[in-house]
Formats: sequence, C-alpha cells, structure tokens
Amino acid sequence: MTQEASRIYFARRAAEEQERAESASDPITREAHSRLQRAYVERASVGDRWPDKDVVG
Repeated sequence: MTQEASRIYFARRAAEEQERAESASDPITREAHSRLQRAYVERASVGDRWPDKDVVG
C-alpha cells in the first residue's frame, strides 16, 4: 500500500468512527469510537513515516 493510499484509508476509517461516535447512545461505546477515531486520525497524519525501531545487539 502506498503512503497516499494508507493515509486515505486511515482518514476514511477516522470519519467512519466519528460518525459511529456521534450516533452512539451508550457513553462507553461513544468513548470507544472516539478513541478509535483519534487513533485513525493520528495514523492518517503520520502515514508510513513511523520512526525506525532501535536495534539492540
């Protein structure tokens, strides 16, 4: 998956989770969807630019 495609995917998922959070009647469910939405927004903004892991040894 290209960087642009992954950013689009995560942005769409964030929008879906926002809609679910807004339509949820249960506060726990609303909070869960809100957390997922924030995670997807963060992933969409970072894209494939995750920092390299430290290699030990």
